[in-house]
Amino acid sequence: NGANIVISGDETIVIATSGTNAAGIGGGQYGNGSDITINGGTITATGGQYGAGIGGGRSGKGGTININGGTVIATCGTHGAGIGGGYNGAGGNITISGGTVIATGDNLGAGIGGGYNGAGGDVVITGGNIKAVDMGSNFSIGAGSGSSDDGTLTDGTNSISMRTITLDGAAADTAVTEAVLPQGASYGVKDVKTLDTDKLYFYLPANTAVNTITTGTAEYICNRNNTYYTAHGTTGYADIKETTHDVVCSLCGSVFIDNANHQYGANDKCACGRDKHTHMWTY
Repeated sequence: NGANIVISGDETIVIATSGTNAAGIGGGQYGNGSDITINGGTITATGGQYGAGIGGGRSGKGGTININGGTVIATCGTHGAGIGGGYNGAGGNITISGGTVIATGDNLGAGIGGGYNGAGGDVVITGGNIKAVDMGSNFSIGAGSGSSDDGTLTDGTNSISMRTITLDGAAADTAVTEAVLPQGASYGVKDVKTLDTDKLYFYLPANTAVNTITTGTAEYICNRNNTYYTAHGTTGYADIKETTHDVVCSLCGSVFIDNANHQYGANDKCACGRDKHTHMWTY
């Protein structure tokens, strides 16, 4: 088993490539990932044939894997998960609270979760920009091929799913410093940077939108169909002013539609019973 592995330090660089039947970081043949924690650094982990990028070797489970920060690129060998189980191995217990994570399985293993014939395990996400895909570029968290047990995907309490967010005009590798959710909650953004130029792949409960997103150079305050802009209806954003886009109740997170330049009548109410006069809306 790959037990008690801790990687920390912003300047740390780890390149781990395994041989046949072993994970890049984690277990060898029949070995589980056991306890693996990544707090920072730049980590590139590539599994050998039948091994996960990070987690279990052949027939090994992902074990307990915690990613709190850093840039993590985890790629399986054949039939494994990017992060989680190797061939015939379940995902284990995987928690991500921050970082920029690219996890790639093959067409038989999940990006995050089970390898071929492996259950998805229990995945908890409270932060991070996470691109978890199989070799066909399909977003993939859960069971590997051959298993119908996707396990759980939650924020610790609620079921979650991926939300693709575009930051209008953002450059590649733009660092995010804050993401504010309804009721003042936050999404973990330690070491989060945009992927695919301007994209954030956040995992959120249904009907929960991000109110505002802050980078080192801009504050994105206007959400239209999950594309975030830095202003409401100003020069260069005439389409935002004149056409429909998302409006979110900052108390309960319900999504509304506004096609009148953010104007509301006196009787406009959220499903939670609050109206525009009693609490803030975010756009």
